[in-house]
This record gives sequence, C-alpha cells and structure tokens, in this order.
Amino acid sequence: MADQLFRTMHVSEAQRFLPHLHQSVAQGNGRIHIVDTDGTLNCVLLSKAELDSLERALEIMSEGEHFKAACQTLSRLAATDIISDVAQA
Repeated sequence: MADQLFRTMHVSEAQRFLPHLHQSVAQGNGRIHIVDTDGTLNCVLLSKAELDSLERALEIMSEGEHFKAACQTLSRLAATDIISDVAQA
C-alpha cells in the first residue's frame, strides 16, 4: 500500500492495513478518513500531535472577541427559537 498523506478508505481496507496506517499516521504522515459501505459512519485516524494542534488552535480562536460575539449571537438566536417554540405549543 502506497503512503498517501490524506486519503479516504473503506473500513474493511483500513482493517487490513491498520498496523501500517497507525505507524504512518503516528509519525505525522497525514490522516485517514474511514467510511463504511453506505457512508453513514465516518471517522478520521489522525496523530495525537495533530489532535493536540487542532485543540490548541480552537483554544486560541475561542479566546478572540469575534468568537465570543458569535457565541453571544447564537445564544440569543437559540433563546429566541426556544421562546418561539414555546409560544407555538
């Protein structure tokens, strides 16, 4: 199996190559999108280092004023929808 940085594979193929995929991804060589037959169940195999980087990026973004303003707007919209739903009931 040739190394590819970002690829999609069926779960049965991923099962056959799991040790190789694990080694490749853990060494920082991309991520693997794994799908089932009908495409309803999806997951991504990625390295712990990449996960840590993504989590850190989210932390940084969540500290920004634009993110806080977006959260406040969403909260107001959600509250409006809840009040609207109750009024219609």
